Amino acid sequence: MVCYHAILFRILKNWGFGHLTKVVNLISLKEPLLQRVKSGLADDDLIDLSGQDYTAEQVAAAEIIIGWSPIVAEALKLPNQIKWIQAISAGVDNFPLAELKRRQIYLTTASGANAQSVAQQTVGYLLNDVRHLQSDAEHRLTKEWTDLFHRTELTGRSVLIMGTGNIGRILAGYLKAFDMHTIGVSRSGRAVESFDEVATMAQLSELLPVAEYVINCLPLTIATRGLVDANFLGKMNQYAYYVNVGRGGTDVEHDVYQALKNKTIRGAALDVFEQEPLPQDSPLWELPNIMITPHTAGHTNFYYGRIFDYFFENFVAYKQGLKPVRNLINYDQGY
Repeated sequence: MVCYHAILFRILKNWGFGHLTKVVNLISLKEPLLQRVKSGLADDDLIDLSGQDYTAEQVAAAEIIIGWSPIVAEALKLPNQIKWIQAISAGVDNFPLAELKRRQIYLTTASGANAQSVAQQTVGYLLNDVRHLQSDAEHRLTKEWTDLFHRTELTGRSVLIMGTGNIGRILAGYLKAFDMHTIGVSRSGRAVESFDEVATMAQLSELLPVAEYVINCLPLTIATRGLVDANFLGKMNQYAYYVNVGRGGTDVEHDVYQALKNKTIRGAALDVFEQEPLPQDSPLWELPNIMITPHTAGHTNFYYGRIFDYFFENFVAYKQGLKPVRNLINYDQGY
């Protein structure tokens, strides 16, 4: 496969742009992606430490790090050459953001790499809710030919999507195909493609009573931690269905459990939790009105390929002395 980024780098180098950049890779890659990465960094110093023991000193010598581990955190405490870290996750709430900001290290994320996957699984939750497919699958195991459920459609339903970034925007587009009314919620309230309307977080209290589906795609920040609590759930429509495909820490899990147990809300689908794996003694397992998936919404074979699409897009700019822009973390906002 031709790596057009590699060709562009050589052209830039011939024109006098860039320098030999030491890049340390910490993630295990398979062919043909591994060859693509090697080709794209052929004119630089790529050191692949994936799948082997490595030291903080080795990491500290790199200018760019692809991946993250506790050893990278150790390397930050040493005299180091680190200028840019490419995370392989969309969320970075477990990164030492204050320290990275202090050292003026660029941090870019994998935001968007699994947006289609998360959005498609979320559509699956909603379709299961109205079509009862999970129950049909269970009846197959007992060889029961039965239809005891009220089956309906998503047509005309209102859906409140908290977070209008990559996942929220793609999800809204999918749900528009079902003729749903899509309402987005973001910090700014700016209009976004595929949403019928977008409100600010300050307007949540007005929207929760009327939304039939509330979908949480939010990152975990100081502002969103514990957002979905008893007060939030108490404002939701009694017949509403709650979905969290964002971050587990945005839920107060006990309050979600109580709301489902007491039927404050009709049901929920949760892919993320405060503690993962979800403990076997969690009372959530016992609820009849919940769908639990083991943080799988983002799993897709397209994931790493997209991450390196973003990385090489940023790398072209970096080699020209510019900062990487795609998925660059705003340290003040935490995402």
